[in-house]
Amino acid sequence: MASTHTVQANAISDNSSATELDIYAGEFAKLVNRYAPSRTDAPSDWLGRLPDEAFHYYDRGISTFGGEAQSPIDRRGRLYLVHTALLFMWMSWGKTTARERFQSDAHKGTCRTASLITLEHYKRGGVLAGYKTYDWFFQPVEEWTISLNSSSVTLDALPPDADIRSPLQEKSTIRGTVKLLSRLRSIKAVPTRSALPITGKT
Repeated sequence: MASTHTVQANAISDNSSATELDIYAGEFAKLVNRYAPSRTDAPSDWLGRLPDEAFHYYDRGISTFGGEAQSPIDRRGRLYLVHTALLFMWMSWGKTTARERFQSDAHKGTCRTASLITLEHYKRGGVLAGYKTYDWFFQPVEEWTISLNSSSVTLDALPPDADIRSPLQEKSTIRGTVKLLSRLRSIKAVPTRSALPITGKT
């Protein structure tokens, strides 16, 4: 049987965690109020208005998603990520449907939100000139459209017969899909997400 001291310590720990998450939720609410979303916005529109500092937190949320958040910044990032997924659902379907969708598809919504945030990170890092998805929740992620900055691609990393070599040499940007970005990342022709610079680090 647990001692009284152990029970009290656990209660204090649980209360501290709840207080910490309440603080982060309040921070996120202020972020949403400052950069007010609209139901006519695409998720990418809203992400594009956020300050760089938010992406430092998002980075930690994405890196630790599916595992245990070990530090305050990891927990803050996880909360930002999950709350953003719910926000995007609200933007897409309104309050009632968003709540129902989040209850049934929280993991899918959060993973796709992480993919959108990653594309915004690549845009801010200079790899992408832009990105677009017509249906962020249902369209396969690999089919989302991107505009790739040719100068961001390391041509030496491409196979000699790569079909995109000529377009990259001839045009400042080329259109493709997330599948192309993933392929370039796998052969180290563009940086991984974790290697991209993030300003506003704390």
